[in-house]
Amino acid sequence: MSGGATVSDRSTILRTEGLTKRFGTATAVEDVSLSVGAGEFFALVGPSGCGKTTTLRMLAGLESPSGGRIEIAGGDITDSPAQDRDTNLVFQELVLFTHMTVAENVAYGLARDGVPRDERRSRAAEMLATVGLEGFGDRDPTELSGGQKQRVALARALVNEPAVLLLDEPLSSLDRKLRAEMRAELRRIQDDVGTTFLYVTHDQESAMSMSDRLAVMRDGRIVESGPPESLYGHPETAFVADFLGNANLLTGRVRDRRDGRVVVDAAGGRFTAAVGEGRSAPASGADATVMIRPENLRLRGDTFAGTVRDVGYMGAHREYVVALDAGPTLQVRSGADDGVGVGDAIGVGVADAAVVDGAGADG
Repeated sequence: MSGGATVSDRSTILRTEGLTKRFGTATAVEDVSLSVGAGEFFALVGPSGCGKTTTLRMLAGLESPSGGRIEIAGGDITDSPAQDRDTNLVFQELVLFTHMTVAENVAYGLARDGVPRDERRSRAAEMLATVGLEGFGDRDPTELSGGQKQRVALARALVNEPAVLLLDEPLSSLDRKLRAEMRAELRRIQDDVGTTFLYVTHDQESAMSMSDRLAVMRDGRIVESGPPESLYGHPETAFVADFLGNANLLTGRVRDRRDGRVVVDAAGGRFTAAVGEGRSAPASGADATVMIRPENLRLRGDTFAGTVRDVGYMGAHREYVVALDAGPTLQVRSGADDGVGVGDAIGVGVADAAVVDGAGADG
């Protein structure tokens, strides 16, 4: 992933203000305001039905907003038809023209725009080289693998040099290994061409591994946005904590405050938890919901006491389920064989924790 520059470090290329979409009496998207910097890789992520795809379709001009405003490079495009917007869209379902060669597929938009043939060929060949398909121009699309077809679709969308490339879960049909390879390739290609990418997905892993910033949606609204490291390590809400990876959420009582951290009594143990930058620490005596990632717990610690209920071998690590004597169940991740089995009484220690707002996973 790149260095993670924020939108304040870049000129804004895409902005929405109060973007809203209603279908009859149902509201799919409500009051979505965001700014995306030029050259930024921005991800819009959330569970199915949260409104992210509807938002993308409004940005692309495939749906008309019920309210709000969309700008590209400072110009109002809210009511502009799709063909007049400086955007291109890579769909979830790849559609390549089987009666055309790979190069002709890539150059299709250029031909439609009246670009001379020699220039079309040159630009298509250059873009194929950029996506790692140099020399594939004369092939038939049916001869390509799934990953290669994805690269052709990407090349076709980029060759017209849009200000913003919109991507609608383009990796969802690929198997896990190929999806991981294409995530790295997408990030490399975006770095090479410098085009702004707005990537929509329900796949948290893809969003976090590729994006400079991401926004998490729920029920048609943006819940939180920021760099992936910030949202994963110090989310503001229990919903985001639980959505972006596995999270142990414990409700406890604040005992003390110390230099941006709080001492919390929860689930029969006492430990410290960090408070996110720019947020106020809860007062001593207040209730607090605390997130602990499975990788931030260690077996044979002295914070909690419990019993191992399950052990899952995951290759590079093991996943333990520990039922605490005080009631809650914890997920613990360890990269080593700890020699611990189901039914063993075990202590669990806390390496890092963070305060989140809300009460429980639905907070």
